[in-house]
Amino acid sequence: MKKFYQLALLALTTGLANAQTPFFTPTTYRGAFAPAPAQMWTAGWTEWDPQTKVYGTSTVDVTTNITTNTTWTANNIYLLKRFFYSGLKIK
Repeated sequence: MKKFYQLALLALTTGLANAQTPFFTPTTYRGAFAPAPAQMWTAGWTEWDPQTKVYGTSTVDVTTNITTNTTWTANNIYLLKRFFYSGLKIK
C-alpha cells in the first residue's frame, strides 16, 4: 500500500511540474478575495442588490437544514430564514 501512495504522489508532482499553467496562482494579497477594483471570483454566482432592485415576495420559505438532495428552480423565490448547514456527507 505504501508503494501505491508513493506512486500516486510521484504522478501528482510530475503532472503539476509539467503543467502548462501553474496549479497555484501567485498573488500579492492574502485570503480568498482580491482587493478592489479586481472582480471577485464569485461574481455572477448570485444576484443580490437590495439597494437598487426590488425583489418579489418569496414563494418558498426555507426554515430547516438541508438533509437530502435538493433542487431549487429559477421559477421560485427562496427566502432563507436563518443560517443553514448541509447534513449531506460527500463521499
